[in-house]
Amino acid sequence: MSDKPIKISIILPVYSETNSLVDTVREINNVVPSEYLYEILIIVSPKSASESFDICKRLSLQYSFINWHTQQNNPGIGWAFREAFVKAKGTHILMMASDGETDPKAIPLMIKKSEETGCDIVIGNRWSRNGGFKRYNPVKFVLNYLFQSILKTIFIPTIDDYTYAYRLYKTEALKGSCWEETKHPFLLESLLKPIKRGFSVEQVAVKWSSRNSGKPKNTFFQNFAYIRTAIRVYLKNEGAK
Repeated sequence: MSDKPIKISIILPVYSETNSLVDTVREINNVVPSEYLYEILIIVSPKSASESFDICKRLSLQYSFINWHTQQNNPGIGWAFREAFVKAKGTHILMMASDGETDPKAIPLMIKKSEETGCDIVIGNRWSRNGGFKRYNPVKFVLNYLFQSILKTIFIPTIDDYTYAYRLYKTEALKGSCWEETKHPFLLESLLKPIKRGFSVEQVAVKWSSRNSGKPKNTFFQNFAYIRTAIRVYLKNEGAK
């Protein structure tokens, strides 16, 4: 069981998202009880369109728990999350997307799992019986499954989804690691390194859907960089938590 109240810092990276960001924030406000929602940190790429900046400003005025910042190190979603980790003040940090690919309705399930088990990390698992994919490229689906199978063999066999960056962490699980990735492979590194350090992981079923709006920055061939990240983390001694 969790031994102290959960106060969540939710991190939303923004590149070209507009309406999907508004929808995501609205849904978070609707489904996450106020006693758990400490803050939302929106980290905006300096290359974002003016419309994205305008929406971030408007949201910060509309909701008292929202702070937004322009990403200082660029380019890369990894940099965005790394900068947000430093700014986050909650007992827990939630990584999710602002493009509609992470359903906010799963957040209460993650909170419940964290409270029931006292685990360090709760991950969203698309591969569980009640999870799934919607409008996912068939080739990517097969490659994703194969990559997950390899990671299960190398790291923890009971974890089914290593690459979906929809996770609730105790804040201390993200402290003390030497982050190296700055782009999309960081989404894998940010799970593997805490695992290597001995932090515990639980899973909840989630459904993934392709983005509602905005342009994806992760090209198909960039996904192969995840392999390099996995090998490097596996071979490196991360030290104990």
